[in-house]
Amino acid sequence: MVALKDSHGTLLGFYNVMRNLAERNDTEAARRQSEETYRNLFNCLDQGFCIVEVEDGNRRATGLSDD
Repeated sequence: MVALKDSHGTLLGFYNVMRNLAERNDTEAARRQSEETYRNLFNCLDQGFCIVEVEDGNRRATGLSDD
């Protein structure tokens, strides 16, 4: 909480900034869960693997569909 004063130092009131962190906390929890899932998957693999990312504009060129 911060005191709000005029140019003479007279107290006019107080203000406080509050933020709703629920969405950020939910996003962080989802990220941690995703990391744990993929870490466990990676640690269980006994052979190599490959990750391929395809952007929407390149789907036709690769023959991949949205299905």
